Amino acid sequence: MGEPHVVSALRDKRTKLSGRIAHLERQIDQHRADLTHVDAVTIPTKLVRDRNSRFRPGECVRLACDLLRNAPEPLPTSAITTDLNPVPQRLPIHAGQARRLTT
Repeated sequence: MGEPHVVSALRDKRTKLSGRIAHLERQIDQHRADLTHVDAVTIPTKLVRDRNSRFRPGECVRLACDLLRNAPEPLPTSAITTDLNPVPQRLPIHAGQARRLTT
């Protein structure tokens, strides 16, 4: 084997390098966590909406806009939901559902 002082110096060097690597890995983990938090705040998430069996996509908004456009005066939300309920070939809106839609 090699000289004892050379082997001892190499062991010390390895210990220091191993400790430095462990410290840098902890820093990397912290930076990754910080980056994840920044991404969560800055990247908008797409809202996933449940499909509605009463209206085709965009139909409810179009009907509500038509209703408001043709109204002689401003309408409360409850009147809009009531007027949109009897759309042909649609399922009836129960009182609880209408209440949820207006709040």
